[in-house]
Amino acid sequence: EDVEDPPSAWGALCSRKGFKYVVVAIGLAMAQQLTGINAIMFYGPKIFGTAGVSPDNLLLVTMAAIGTWNLVSVFISFALVDRLGRKPLMIGALTAMAVSTLVSGISYVVEMDQSARSGILIAMTMLFIGGFETGPG
Repeated sequence: EDVEDPPSAWGALCSRKGFKYVVVAIGLAMAQQLTGINAIMFYGPKIFGTAGVSPDNLLLVTMAAIGTWNLVSVFISFALVDRLGRKPLMIGALTAMAVSTLVSGISYVVEMDQSARSGILIAMTMLFIGGFETGPG
């Protein structure tokens, strides 16, 4: 009897089928790192400061708002992943992140009232964070 041995782990990874999974895994890791979430977290206090939050409480308010929204959006994604599936959720989340980044950038270029700009920036920051936690995060 000639029984064929299963391929080794490296052999399975280097096969045509395994290569597809490697590309998806690397793509997901790159998507998570290249989204810009670190920039949003870094500039969060500046965005909230522009919105008129008191400098005395700026870091506390920023971290409380962003941290709370971060936690809430994780639970929202838990509820949505079973209904929608991972792929549509990821595509929707990346789209929300792209839209929020685009609208934030446009709000700096377009002439508008400072309070309107502040509201838009905070809303788009929260949309970005929600999108990140729902998709790549």
